[in-house]
Amino acid sequence: MAENTTKPAAGLRESVVAAVSALSGDGLAILPTETVYGIAFGARSPAAAQRMRAIQKPGTTFPKTWHAPSVEDALRVLSRQSPLHLRAIRRLAPGAVRLAVELGADLPSALRRLDLPAGIVDDGMCIFVRVPDNELCRAVLSQVPGPVVMQRLADVDLEAAGALSPQVVQRALAMGVEAVVDDGPARHGQPSTPVRLTLDGGYTIEGDGAWSAAKVRARVDRSLVFVCTGNTCRSPMAEAIARDLLTARESPGPGLRRVPVRVASAGVAAGTGDPMTPEAATALRALGVDAGKHRARGLTRDIVEDADRVWAMTASQARAAASFVPPGVRVELLDPGGRDIPDPIGGAQGVYLSTARRLRELIARRLAELENDQGATP
Repeated sequence: MAENTTKPAAGLRESVVAAVSALSGDGLAILPTETVYGIAFGARSPAAAQRMRAIQKPGTTFPKTWHAPSVEDALRVLSRQSPLHLRAIRRLAPGAVRLAVELGADLPSALRRLDLPAGIVDDGMCIFVRVPDNELCRAVLSQVPGPVVMQRLADVDLEAAGALSPQVVQRALAMGVEAVVDDGPARHGQPSTPVRLTLDGGYTIEGDGAWSAAKVRARVDRSLVFVCTGNTCRSPMAEAIARDLLTARESPGPGLRRVPVRVASAGVAAGTGDPMTPEAATALRALGVDAGKHRARGLTRDIVEDADRVWAMTASQARAAASFVPPGVRVELLDPGGRDIPDPIGGAQGVYLSTARRLRELIARRLAELENDQGATP
């Protein structure tokens, strides 16, 4: 190979053009992500793959990770059916997660959709993929006519994690890298978190990374929050009923997993630590629902931070709850028809039982709506 005399482009636009050109042929390019900088090649070029193998450190193994330009591209290639897998892909991407997607007998079809031979982005069982949460990186990926593979700079003995130094850039050019896109310090400065989507439709978190295991689970699991005023009657009954309905769900079938669901309740004017009213507990028992050991709590931003849905009993409670929720969290009335659920406090036991039955009917409808979205984001 002739000596490389390419210099880093003067501006980002020029460096992006240079990177697209390199990755569209047999070249190599350094690209930014939100985790660490990586070295990339066009996966359909045998010459580029060979160049990458030639400069990587001894003991570093293929396959490498396909960096998809969008979630839609990843879903099209992977063609998953498990609601939990669909949810995981949509909620973890774009993001600081590397997915190892177990495909088994479906692997050859996925490789055909990528138009790739075996061994570039797969290990015979899994395809490795991530969608970087860096707009500049995705701009490059979207302009390359074919999948792009990236690996950490450390794999080619370029010791750079969250930022590029002039020394690293010069050494990369000397190694034959045609283009360098420098977007400044990476947001996280550490590798992505490895998550495996398993053949049984589930997932496992395989190690540490830029996102904690707790954050990964919080994004994948659904979180439902029921809201009333004092958190002693309606919302704790709703919480207990929802848990009961979720526990009774049947398995969706072999290789499929439902999305795990976390349920909570709170009050917009709750006295912390108050128990559920005896009438509410009695109404739940009449429905065969375990009331648990409930203690009231006030609604806070922490409670709704990762919520998919916040379901209020009345319009006024919905308005009050809306002041707590971050952008993207939906606050709705529990009743899809827009009707309030009156407070049974002070009423006869029959009023509580009627309220509990209405709650069960409405929650069953709401849970069915979530099931029908096949794991999609809210």
